[in-house]
Amino acid sequence: MASILKPKSFFGSKASVDVASSASDVAPTIERGPLDTVMAQARSILQQCQVDCEKLRDQARKEAVEEGRAVIDRLAQQQAETLVSQQMADVVARVDTICNALEGATEQWLRQWQHETVSLAIKIAEKLMVRQIESDPSILLAWIEEMVRLVQTQRQLTIKLHTTDAMKLADALPALIARLSPGIDFQVVDDPGLEPCSVVIQTPSTTLDRSLKTQLERLEQELA
Repeated sequence: MASILKPKSFFGSKASVDVASSASDVAPTIERGPLDTVMAQARSILQQCQVDCEKLRDQARKEAVEEGRAVIDRLAQQQAETLVSQQMADVVARVDTICNALEGATEQWLRQWQHETVSLAIKIAEKLMVRQIESDPSILLAWIEEMVRLVQTQRQLTIKLHTTDAMKLADALPALIARLSPGIDFQVVDDPGLEPCSVVIQTPSTTLDRSLKTQLERLEQELA
């Protein structure tokens, strides 16, 4: 009698276990596929973020350095301008001081030079006048005439002359006085204290000094 084999006896129990085990191994592989993709995308995004962050940090560092340099440049420029302004102010002050000193020294030198020049001119004029009057006594006589006219209403008159001049004008003076003030009481005094070419006329109320020294001193005061 023929016997019928059952599936269980055909495959055996071990075969059943292997099939089940294979099925369990395949199932996780199928389920992990989308998760791996997401994880890969996440890692990619994270890496990109890290790259972007590094770029941002580099850019921030560069901008900070540039900004720092700009600030330093501005501060340096301001400091330089302040320093230059201070130095210029010091230079201007020193130049003003020097100019004022030079101006003062120049004015003092000019005054000294003018004084010495005037003094020299007066000495030269004195010598020329003495020489001219000595060669022409009529000049001294003309001075006396001008002075007598100023006091011709007086009744007493004293004419003081240097010894040399009194001798030269001894003859001309009486005629001059008689012509200008007839009847006046006058006298000629030989005064060795007077310089040559000098005249002093005295009345009871006034004194006229036309000595050469007095005239030259007056001229020097006008020129100084």
